[in-house]
Amino acid sequence: MSKKSTYNSPFFNSFATRLHGTQIRFGALVGSTLNNGQREIIFAAATPPQQNEDGEPIPHINDVAALLKSKVGTPFTTWAVQHAAAIQKLLPGGLEPCGCFVVVDEAGARDLAPVLSAVLKNIKEPLVLSIDPSTKKLTFWQYVSGAKPTLRSATIKPEDHKDALLVWSVASVDIMMSCPSLDNDSKINDTLPSIIEKNVLEALTACSCGLTVDGKPGVRILDMKSEATVSSLVPQDCESICLEFLRSGTCLVDGRNADNTPCIRHTLLIVSPVLLLRRNAEIRHVVEMMRKSICSSAHERVQLAVEETEGDTKVLQLPWRALCCPQGMELSIWCGDYCMPDEGIESAKERLGQLLGHPQSMFDDAPKHMNERKLLDRNHKGTYESPVTAPEPNQSSSSGKAPVPAAACAAAVAALALALLIPLLLRT
Repeated sequence: MSKKSTYNSPFFNSFATRLHGTQIRFGALVGSTLNNGQREIIFAAATPPQQNEDGEPIPHINDVAALLKSKVGTPFTTWAVQHAAAIQKLLPGGLEPCGCFVVVDEAGARDLAPVLSAVLKNIKEPLVLSIDPSTKKLTFWQYVSGAKPTLRSATIKPEDHKDALLVWSVASVDIMMSCPSLDNDSKINDTLPSIIEKNVLEALTACSCGLTVDGKPGVRILDMKSEATVSSLVPQDCESICLEFLRSGTCLVDGRNADNTPCIRHTLLIVSPVLLLRRNAEIRHVVEMMRKSICSSAHERVQLAVEETEGDTKVLQLPWRALCCPQGMELSIWCGDYCMPDEGIESAKERLGQLLGHPQSMFDDAPKHMNERKLLDRNHKGTYESPVTAPEPNQSSSSGKAPVPAAACAAAVAALALALLIPLLLRT
């Protein structure tokens, strides 16, 4: 019997009702990566209101066919593609934009097939959901490209995804880059993120991998040649697992140019979530999924850092990632927005809300073991500058700070000496 795609019933059962009475007519579908022609459709995100070059909102178009053909400002189809690309950067590993939804009846949906080609061109085997504005009926379609694009009825069954599992990992990588790459050399700037991504993948592939269940003590070393499934390694009531990439010493990634110009070294801390929807997946494939998620995040961080670097500045300001989970989806969908060092999590929630069509107040903060900013401040203080914050009510102000005890200073010096001595002993 052939596999069938599914949709997340807790989200979509009330989706049409939530849209009723709003101006939303179009948006992106988000689901699992394609696997033997099968997808799991998880949620939908409305395309944000379009703006002109001055940042002013473009008048709303109620008819979805006219909306898709609109050329006011940026063509709407281009705007929609940009929205899907922005969503991709926010999603946890294992999820991707997989199609679109349109608020129109079934007959109207069929007529939209030709104009949808521009929106769906970068998606493999895309799906389309039509929502009848009168009856609120949901109809799923398989989009078929070609000389004459068409929509064919798709049989997609509801699924509550109670078997879903949150997989997360924390990877610490030291990257080295030539200083000239931070100048206005567009050729180098364009290739640097891809070089870093490739080298991070090589470094992670060389690591052994361990598995920790729900934060319990003890790490199980995984055999990457084994065909063992996730369900055979974790308890049925387990809700999350941690994958750890193990190696001795620092995981150093070299992104320098061949001309041996002066370079900088920077710590890159990446907290990466993956949403696993089915536990019959082989654990080695989940590890591969996690590697790709970490490497993609490394690419985005370096790309944004280079774009934000001005002129001849020789300091690379790497962004951190704020993970937030939209409430009301019944799944651990930890989406992340990239923030510069002087930004806080509220800035991330604002952008996530705009791109995912979710109220800013309805996002959960990441727990401490997945809170990248707290991990950075604790483990790499000074590498990522923290924004200035007001003192806690029970703390003295900066002008009234108590002096650091001499014993504490002595302990810090001893710890530093020990940290420098250990690598020397390991080399002998």
